[in-house]
Amino acid sequence: MRIRGAFAVIVVMVVGGCSNSKQVNPSFAVTMKEATTAWSVMREHPKPFARPVIVLGGIYDPGLAAHHVAKELKEIAGDDAPVLAIGFLEAGSFDRSAKKVIDAVHKKFPSNDPSTTVEVDVIGFSMGGVVARYAASDFYAFKSGKRLNVRRVFTVSSPHQGATLADIPSFDSRVINMREGSAFLKTLNEEQCDYKLFTYARLGDGVVGEQNAAPPGHTPWWTSKHHGLSHASAYGDKRILGDIARRLRNEKPFTTEPPAPLPDS
Repeated sequence: MRIRGAFAVIVVMVVGGCSNSKQVNPSFAVTMKEATTAWSVMREHPKPFARPVIVLGGIYDPGLAAHHVAKELKEIAGDDAPVLAIGFLEAGSFDRSAKKVIDAVHKKFPSNDPSTTVEVDVIGFSMGGVVARYAASDFYAFKSGKRLNVRRVFTVSSPHQGATLADIPSFDSRVINMREGSAFLKTLNEEQCDYKLFTYARLGDGVVGEQNAAPPGHTPWWTSKHHGLSHASAYGDKRILGDIARRLRNEKPFTTEPPAPLPDS
């Protein structure tokens, strides 16, 4: 039953989110062609990042998405850029996922303080965005005695208010904790954070739901669905990655404040 439940989640993650919305976001009006051209310019003129960048994958991703993005980031920052990719296929819980992140960061970028890591920026895809917030929270530090020291968190299609697909029957505690209204998300969303949070979503996301991709009271910067599947391919969307990359390089982003409201379904 557990295996079948996990398999069902993976299947829907692959096939979900197939709407073909073409809405234009006035606060995120860059086209895919423009974003791809801008990425080429950044690649031709690499610029170092201000601090290490940690890339976190989703729940059943063995790390392929995170490693793909880490490789692309090094194209625009230099091959020796301090970029670390982490996947969570085997983690099994949010506690183990957060510990994996902190241990990996300590190993790659040693800190003199055993209770906190060096300061980092984090890009989290799907569940990875929630893992980043949890690892940086008082909620987790109180239990573990360790904390991820974060300056900025960038999340892409992350279930800050739950995931539509998490309602599928499952024994995976991570899925249960990503259900709308869960005690885990409620506690995380009630905590005040001292880092800057940037949230992104793509329309037609049948896995998380674009309406869930930012904490309560916040709106994600959203884009229309491009070719491919809305949720599963969000990590490769050059509009989103380009905006994040320009922020990491301290350049003018594609997005403008405030984020435009999500369009009606």
